[in-house]
Amino acid sequence: MQRIPSTMTADELQAWREAYAQSLTMGAHALGVSRRQFAAYLSGEDPVPLTIAILCTAYDLLSARRRRELMELTRPATHGEE
Repeated sequence: MQRIPSTMTADELQAWREAYAQSLTMGAHALGVSRRQFAAYLSGEDPVPLTIAILCTAYDLLSARRRRELMELTRPATHGEE
């Protein structure tokens, strides 16, 4: 059973982002925070809250197929840019 972290560093959050090839926008969207707030967590400007650490752990536990489905459902509109 995977342990839910009580804290997460900016480096750990960056590693999570890199593991899932998340752009800043997609990473923020997947975690339900603004792009600016996600950047503040990644830079260490703001501490990563426990809720974000829990969401990252939950995301890790999803199957690869489910992660792909979830990202397709939560993909922000591209405003005609593809």
